[in-house]
Amino acid sequence: MSLDKKILGLGPAPRCGVTGFNATIETGAMAKNTSGSTISGMAYGESSGTGYMAIANDTMYIYNADGSSLGSKSITTGYANVACIYHDNKFWANCNGWRSYTIASSPTETIVGTKAAMINWLCDDPNDSNRYFCGYRSDSNVYTISKSNFLDDTPTVLFTGKIDYSSYGWDGIGSVTSDGDYIWVMAYNPSGNTTTIFQYDPKTWDRYTDSDYTTTAIGGSNYIGNMVYNRSNNRMWHVRAYSNGANKYVPIVGPTCPTPSTYTVDFLVVAGGGSGGANSNSGGAGAGGLRTSYGSNSGGGGSAESSRTLTSGSVYAAIVGGGAAAQSFGNNGATGSKSVFNSISSNGGGGGARQGGTAKTGGSGGGGAYDTTGAAGTANQGYAGGAGTASGEYPGGGGGGASEAGNSDGAGQGGDGLAVSITGSSVTYAGGGSGGVSAGGSVRTAGAGGGGTGAEGNNTAPTAGTANTGGGGGGGAADTVGAAGGSGIVIIRVATSNYSGTTTGSPTVTTSGSDTILKYTGSGTYTA
Repeated sequence: MSLDKKILGLGPAPRCGVTGFNATIETGAMAKNTSGSTISGMAYGESSGTGYMAIANDTMYIYNADGSSLGSKSITTGYANVACIYHDNKFWANCNGWRSYTIASSPTETIVGTKAAMINWLCDDPNDSNRYFCGYRSDSNVYTISKSNFLDDTPTVLFTGKIDYSSYGWDGIGSVTSDGDYIWVMAYNPSGNTTTIFQYDPKTWDRYTDSDYTTTAIGGSNYIGNMVYNRSNNRMWHVRAYSNGANKYVPIVGPTCPTPSTYTVDFLVVAGGGSGGANSNSGGAGAGGLRTSYGSNSGGGGSAESSRTLTSGSVYAAIVGGGAAAQSFGNNGATGSKSVFNSISSNGGGGGARQGGTAKTGGSGGGGAYDTTGAAGTANQGYAGGAGTASGEYPGGGGGGASEAGNSDGAGQGGDGLAVSITGSSVTYAGGGSGGVSAGGSVRTAGAGGGGTGAEGNNTAPTAGTANTGGGGGGGAADTVGAAGGSGIVIIRVATSNYSGTTTGSPTVTTSGSDTILKYTGSGTYTA
């Protein structure tokens, strides 16, 4: 695996980047004169209420959060390298093997073992507080990067190979830290007296090349020291050696995040239609709820909604609701499934009532059986279903549609859907199913926009709502069960100049004038 590969779309978005070093020591910055010794390792006590641990040759120092000294501990067993970490409310270091230190004015040292003697650098895993990343360089300039449970004897090797910083004049790792999302690596070019910071994805160990930051080392120092990330104030701190022997903690300014780019899109979100009632002269089903920002009107008599603002790089799901399945004999029809895009959610169409049963509410309401009333629709999505008629041909009530209630055009007829031209052509969606009638009666007309027709006795079977219109299914009659609802649809209309071209779910992509239209007949995503 290359560590110089720029990743797109894996894990969280890259940090906005390091904006530069701040040569001015901030108030409360820590300083410790160690008689010329450079600090070889440090860690940040994130959840301890204290600040940092720092090791300089044979002494371990602990600082409070305000930078004042809390305590120190002489290390008499050997030189400490850069491998320091905070874990389980203790500081740990690789001083010829793992040693832990309590956070106190007089720290207690516990020797764990020599298993970590080869570690040159160490940092926590942003995705798991009980795991860490470690690494070392062999004499052949080969780096091994491993991930392990804490203090595990046999870490899992993630990468072995040379990390090529030749273009920066140095091929070694100076320091490593985690900011909670990513791994940051600092390297120093002694001949050019420059420092470069690299950003890595901790899941893949690929590098975000657009986050590289190179600067002249501060103060003319020829030693890069160490760095650590303070998550409480979003700062990286860098240790360097002044010529007078005092080690200073210098904040790296940033990251300064630019305002993300945004743009607006129009939408049509239609849910799945309901299914018709399943016995004598049952109600037609309601259409799936319809919400749109395109044109003048939305479902249920509401005005068209506002366009939605998308943020570049963000992923938005388009969830297409299914139509309700036909129900077994003697049951009320079922409700269709929701369709969703961004924060827009349309309710599934309500099922039609069986004889003596209850119609269901939905995006548009289901129609009543010949002897019951219809159900309500959802405001600004669809209309109510109509009541049945207990005389003549005994039609069940029509299911509600996006632009009118059931029975609006006659007893048992489905409510019409709404014509929307978001694709560049006028298409009608979300028509209600018509109710079933007695044998010899006239099959009632379904609502325009994919509604299914109701049954006529046992002579004519009901029809299902049309797929990807959200149409309601027709009602049953006599011994015939009601029909299924039609599936929904999600359509997005975006200016072609803003269209990213990144989708999943295989939407149909067309253009209309200066806009690109994405038509999802099954669920998928769009990356803005």
